[in-house]
Amino acid sequence: MASFGATTLSDIAFTTNQTGFISGNNGTLLKTSDGGTSWQPASTPLSGTNAEFRDIEFVNAQVGYVTGFKYATPTIEGFLLKTTDGGNTWQYMTLPSYAYYTLSFSSENKGWLTYENYLIKYSTPQCPTIPITITNSCCSIFESVKSGN
Repeated sequence: MASFGATTLSDIAFTTNQTGFISGNNGTLLKTSDGGTSWQPASTPLSGTNAEFRDIEFVNAQVGYVTGFKYATPTIEGFLLKTTDGGNTWQYMTLPSYAYYTLSFSSENKGWLTYENYLIKYSTPQCPTIPITITNSCCSIFESVKSGN
């Protein structure tokens, strides 16, 4: 069994039967190329920081997203990172700064993110450049309905 010390792991996603990623706290994003026998740190703009990588998902072997938040006194800043080369490099996608917890993508450019009691619809066809600035019709924020209310 692999040991990751004091790191708390939060999600896992495989792109093939051999290649996978684990997200965790303290800027931890790990990659395996041997079916999980060994894990190596993946380089991101947030490697080695206090970032909490919460959720990771790939829509195919090349395109994936990881979301979470980092502590920035006196606030928490959310982030969404995207890879288009199988996790070799990751770029920031510009979003409103909330503490994101989960994500789900149906294609490379369409997905949903959650934070607190909100749901964000993420769509990029109207904003084809990278990084994607969330303005106008690129991102819609919906307030969720709490059960029992």
